[in-house]
Amino acid sequence: MIVDPNENINSKVEHVLIENGSVNLYDGSSVSAEELAAGGTAFHRFCASLDPNLCFIDAFVISNEDEPLLFSVMDEARKLGVHCQAGRNREEVLRRSWDFYLFQKQHDASGAGVEKNQP
Repeated sequence: MIVDPNENINSKVEHVLIENGSVNLYDGSSVSAEELAAGGTAFHRFCASLDPNLCFIDAFVISNEDEPLLFSVMDEARKLGVHCQAGRNREEVLRRSWDFYLFQKQHDASGAGVEKNQP
């Protein structure tokens, strides 16, 4: 087996849902645009918990009306050293992806069936 030293094999993607003027996190936290601008929110703590060398955020943006909030989210994440991006897709695809992500996070939190890499 040939391993490319330039390809990261430990990278991880986290997600946020941007909808109706708020940023929603997997733990049920919701942050409005005004709260995001003030700093010290659940989103900021979420970003601070990520390893910027191994993890990035892929935002699910449901409506074009929330694009200004997406750019604010990207800016705030960048200030904390975390890359944030967003792809575009149909609403039903984004919702299905968000629901699957929430299922994975709930499953990971329970510790059932998922072997975690422990040093």
